Amino acid sequence: MNKICIVIPYFGKWPNWFGFFLKSCEFDPTVNWLIYTDCKTPESHPKNIEFIKSTLNDFNKLASKKLGFEINVRNPYKICDFRPAFGVIFGDYLKGYGFWGHGDLDVIYGNIRRFITDDILKKYDIITSLKEHIVGHFTLFKNTQKINEIFKNEPNYNLVFKSEADYIFDEKRDIALRLVYKKPLKFKTLTIKGMTKLVEELENKNQIKTYFDDLIADASHQHKKFKLIFNKGKLFEEKTNKEFLYFHIHRLKDIVFCQENHNIPDLFYITSKKIFYNEKIRKKEKILRIIKIVKKSIKTSLNDFLGDLGAYLWNNYPKIYYKLKKKGTILMPEQYKINV
Repeated sequence: MNKICIVIPYFGKWPNWFGFFLKSCEFDPTVNWLIYTDCKTPESHPKNIEFIKSTLNDFNKLASKKLGFEINVRNPYKICDFRPAFGVIFGDYLKGYGFWGHGDLDVIYGNIRRFITDDILKKYDIITSLKEHIVGHFTLFKNTQKINEIFKNEPNYNLVFKSEADYIFDEKRDIALRLVYKKPLKFKTLTIKGMTKLVEELENKNQIKTYFDDLIADASHQHKKFKLIFNKGKLFEEKTNKEFLYFHIHRLKDIVFCQENHNIPDLFYITSKKIFYNEKIRKKEKILRIIKIVKKSIKTSLNDFLGDLGAYLWNNYPKIYYKLKKKGTILMPEQYKINV
């Protein structure tokens, strides 16, 4: 069986859904994760995840050593451009693996081996989870020098790595790289081939074989409400029972609701609004949300009524109006103040 290692450099603070990410990795024991990070190692985590304590400066030193020129990444997001070079940069950690991959923490995996079978690993050199292009959140590469150095087929790849800008080199076909020369001051735009184009060119020459398929559930691609179920490593849509390789949280990052990350059960749910694992809590929250909406509607209607009543009393019974106003019972909205 081909061993797989997914490499994820991550610097900053663990996301609030991190416990769900860890739980999903637990059920893919033949896949390993290498997380290169300055975050605190979780007290409890699956055995197939290795945490390498490091800093952004450590990454710069390692990348500089392995690539042969100075790397000075300041923004951790820029590391996404380096993904095609992870086989070179993290090569010392990847010995013994048949495939290595790059990924993200904003995913919840299903049964990876259900989709990435040994037959697929034997037949293909590069495997990704969308038909359209290579994706940063899940792509696997055969761990050979030829495949690991595909990024070098772009003569100016070093300019991408040296630039502070984010070019999405790991996914795009073509990149417009803008160069600025200070002495004398002038500008030049270069067209750089991204990894998708570099891979497609090699496949068109029959030098490699690639496997591109739509295997994921992605919140940004959903036009209707959905509900996914994670049950002991299996991830599927409730209504259709369609199974997915993983769920990409993507644009739900700011609104996703996660309960306490500790002791997450083997069964939980994912919707367009939240991730949760207790149906009773979910129903209670739904009722509370409805009550909140009703209260707001009643308050608005009451304010409108008091405003109308205030205007009526002002015009017809001013003494009563002033008595009630003194007690704070009557409201006089701006639209009424103009007319009286």
